[in-house]
Amino acid sequence: MTSERERYRYEGTDYIDLGEAALPNYNNSIAVMVRRYARDARDVLDFGAGTGSLTRRVQALGLSPRCVELDDRHRAQLQQQGFPTVATLDAVPSESVDYIYSSNVLEHIEDDLATLVELRDRLRPGGRLLLYVPAFQSLYSSLDQMAGHFRRYDKRMLGDRLRSVGFEVDELFYADFFGYFATRAFKRLGNSMSNANPLTYRIFDGVVFPVGCVIERLMRVPVGKNVVAVARKR
Repeated sequence: MTSERERYRYEGTDYIDLGEAALPNYNNSIAVMVRRYARDARDVLDFGAGTGSLTRRVQALGLSPRCVELDDRHRAQLQQQGFPTVATLDAVPSESVDYIYSSNVLEHIEDDLATLVELRDRLRPGGRLLLYVPAFQSLYSSLDQMAGHFRRYDKRMLGDRLRSVGFEVDELFYADFFGYFATRAFKRLGNSMSNANPLTYRIFDGVVFPVGCVIERLMRVPVGKNVVAVARKR
């Protein structure tokens, strides 16, 4: 019998494709962050790898990630690209991974605490986890609904969840400073998908986002469209 998990189909693939085509600077910034916190990790896992957009970028920066991807269509794409890929964390041995990264995935999972426990158990003692997730529930919009998000996080919420399941939190900060204000504007302008066309994305990614990256290299910003956590298994 096929389980509900095995029948999973992600309904936001069009959203992924739009982000891949229109947000290269945004996507590259996440890959650079993933690589920086990997340090000398050898066994690396991309949790929720999707169609491989981030995975390919991370590989180009010198890592060799394995992938976990529940959607069988995306999993097939990853395998065709040469990435070792499994459907769930059940197929990853306990304490077999040095470093796990996950970008814009945890918010899709209803029981995120149970998933954090599973991720912790796959890490070797001292192994690191990097999470990149949407920030601030007040920004929840039709885009979140379309993408299948259960929630958005803030620093306290994400840090508390990680500590409660046995992680030490090394870093916790907001990212995409100007994206916070762009998302607030999107809601004020009617929360309509017509305000989120590819041209809008490209202008933001090519002009506004790079300026925000310079600011974020100089200081920790008080708000951002995303929140980042870097944690270690105790």
